[in-house]
Amino acid sequence: WDLCYDYSVIKNIITMNHKNSGIEINKLLEVEKNILNFEYEINPKNYEGNWLCSEFNLLFYSQKLLDWRQIQQLQQLEIDDQWFGVRYKFQFLPPAFIFCHPIYTISDSESGIEKTYQGMSLYFIWELNGDGKNCIKLTLE
Repeated sequence: WDLCYDYSVIKNIITMNHKNSGIEINKLLEVEKNILNFEYEINPKNYEGNWLCSEFNLLFYSQKLLDWRQIQQLQQLEIDDQWFGVRYKFQFLPPAFIFCHPIYTISDSESGIEKTYQGMSLYFIWELNGDGKNCIKLTLE
């Protein structure tokens, strides 16, 4: 499955486009002061897949997210990182299914096996409408 993109960069906007026989994907990333805007336009055509997943790997710690035991469907997710003093605010249109898990590295040292926390992996998941164009927006402040 060939997933090469044509792309362009103009000032603070990056656009990426991909077309093959099964799917057409247009992505736009706009960078503003303290805000990232992502827009996806997906036309599945003959594509069998029904989902879009966007993954973010961030260095923060959230016991609230670690305590989740199931996938959540949300229109907005706010995370307060008290260690770095940063607040992440994600907004989704349409609402996204959200799954998260911690990222660890495992190493072997003189004192034994060590497990080191590296951050969190966040998955934002949308079900696609196979009958036409899907428009998805994700904003990170």
